[in-house]
Parts: sequence; structure tokens; C-alpha cells
Amino acid sequence: MIKFDGVTKCFKELRALDNVSFEVKEGEVFGFIGENGAGKTTSIRLMTGLLKPTSGSVKIADKNPYKNIEVHKIFSCVQDTYGLYESLTVRENFLFYSSLYEVSGKTAKERYLPLLERFNLADKENINVSKLSKGMRQKASIIRALITNPKILILDEPTAGLDPLSQDSIKSLLKEKAREGTTVFLSSHNLNEIEGICNRIAILRKGELLDIGTVRDIVNKYGNIVFEIDIDKEYVDVAYNLICSWIPKESVEKLERGILIKRDIPISEINKKLVKKDIPILGFKRRISSLEMIYKKIMEENNE
Repeated sequence: MIKFDGVTKCFKELRALDNVSFEVKEGEVFGFIGENGAGKTTSIRLMTGLLKPTSGSVKIADKNPYKNIEVHKIFSCVQDTYGLYESLTVRENFLFYSSLYEVSGKTAKERYLPLLERFNLADKENINVSKLSKGMRQKASIIRALITNPKILILDEPTAGLDPLSQDSIKSLLKEKAREGTTVFLSSHNLNEIEGICNRIAILRKGELLDIGTVRDIVNKYGNIVFEIDIDKEYVDVAYNLICSWIPKESVEKLERGILIKRDIPISEINKKLVKKDIPILGFKRRISSLEMIYKKIMEENNE
């Protein structure tokens, strides 16, 4: 549904994207992650036809979004500008937007009313957007994008500024839409959000695509075994210094109530050494690196 083929985008001397290629399949939730300035917003502007690539090609449903206006009818986009008119009510915004896509007022209402209920905005239908909180505007913006029943939903930080319950509601909704066949392109800094709902992810840095794959593939490729040792707060500093005398310091991290060891080690030996020094161990946890840890690792490696 979305295809970038060798896309480079330059703004004078700045190369915002450098030979980027990826493809998003129908019904897939695709995560796009990267630091500020990585090229995520430029990518979204290219796929929505607001920008033209310097070289390479961008296709939406096999059509060029910069040249083909008809392709704009099959996608909706949610960015941090909300796309709402503050002088209009929530209802007026929804009806105006749906009319641009030739969706009748009756159909639009059938689609947006259940979503207002779902996001606890039913009593805000006739309130001016200017009177809504930032979180309410964000949710209204997502509802607006869904009224046209788009085949492709493009989202830039959709849960930014929302409370945890609202974030969960949106994640559940996106999963439902994907099951119904909607293609979801999700650009986000919230790596827990990405990890929880995306089929595949792409990692972008300074305009270059560093890697792409399923969350499991990325975790298996870059992840490592992590041990968390639970220790009373008063013993953390002593334990940290001792462990750093046995293990490279870059693999050890102090926690408020414990130590994190970011490498595979014979944990029984560490246990014996700490007990020998009269440091009480409250427990051990063994886990695989989270996507957030792996992301930081990839960024650090590519900063070298």
C-alpha cells in the first residue's frame, strides 16, 4: 500500500532522506521510529503528496501521491496540528471534513458517534474545538481521520499527551482497524506503543534507514540477556562498585533499588561474591532487552 523506492529528499544542502526504501503491506501496522530530525515527518509529507522526492519514487496504492489527487481519497493523516478548525464545533468539523470526501452527513454521524462514546467525548459534540483540552483535540483528530473509513491511516505521534487509558483505547482501535484491512503507518517516539501493536518497524537515523523487520527480529538481532539484581537501596552503591570490578562498567547500570547487568553472565558467581561481601540479595530477574534498550543501543552504535 505504501512503497518508498530509493527515496532521497534534499532541502538545499540538507539531505533529509538518503536512499530510503521500504514497503508497507495492506492491513499492516508499521512503526516508524527515529530521533528528532531523523526524517520521519519528511517521509510523511512525501507519502501524502505535500513534497516531491529529489530522487527515487513514492507510491501509495501504486500511484504517485504528488501527481495523483485521487489517491488522497484513500488515506487520512493525523499530525500534531490536529487538522481541526477551532472556531467550529466538533460536530461541524466532522461534517465539513466528511463532505470533502463525499461522505453523507448521515453516514458520518453513524461513524463518529460511537467513537465519541468510546473516547468519552459524547458530551463535547457541540462544543467549539477551541474549548477542548489538548488531549481531547488529539482524540477528536483521530476520530476525524476515521470518518472517511480510509484504506490507509497515517499517524504522527497519535498518543502524545494522552493519559494511559486513552493511549490504550487508541492502541486497541488501531489493532481493530488493521484486522479490518486498514493499513496503519505509525510514526512515534513511544517505543512501548510501537512494540505493543506494530507488525514491523523501521529505524531511521539522520535520513538513513538503519534496519527494518518485525519487533521479534529486531529484538533477536540486537538484544542481549539482561539481569536485574534486586538489592536494598542502602547497598546499591557498594554492590555497583563491586560488580564493576568484575564486569566492564559499560555493562552495569545502577537502579534505585538494584543493579542492571546488560550482558549474559554466570549469575550464580555474582550472587556468591555479593553474599560473601554481606550484601543481601532480594531477588533476580532475567529478561531480554526491551525495544527501548535496543533502540538506544542502535543509536549509540551509529553515533560512533
